[in-house]
Amino acid sequence: MRYKAMFATGLVVGFIAGTRAGRERYDQLVRLTRQAAEHPAVQKTTQAATAKATDLTRTASGKIPDLARTATGKATDFTKTATNRATGLTKTATGKATGITKTAVPKITGTAKHAAGRLPFTGKSDGGEASGEATNGTDPQASSQADGSPASYNGMRAD
Repeated sequence: MRYKAMFATGLVVGFIAGTRAGRERYDQLVRLTRQAAEHPAVQKTTQAATAKATDLTRTASGKIPDLARTATGKATDFTKTATNRATGLTKTATGKATGITKTAVPKITGTAKHAAGRLPFTGKSDGGEASGEATNGTDPQASSQADGSPASYNGMRAD
């Protein structure tokens, strides 16, 4: 509504400024504008619009503090909930990691110790002697296969 009134005002001002009709046309426009403004229907509508705007302003200003309190309360609740969930997830993850560590590390350690005893060149031979000593006049790091296949060196075949 405000924009329409501004447009109409601009239209009238532009017409007045741009007209070459003279003083008579200007006086006629002023008289018609005053008649429209003083018309009872226009005044009644203006008063109703003013009263409605005032009422809406009071209603809105009364609701703003309540809305602000509600928003603050909801934000606080959300923050508490998020903090509690994050704490719970952290405790759960820590507990699971600790449980996995307690069960997996001994298994891995036992497996590694068992496998280390079977690895070639670990410093132990079948008889408990150091494998650095030459046996049968061959290279101490080379091993011959029990089935008579060619010897391997560091896991690679020495052909």
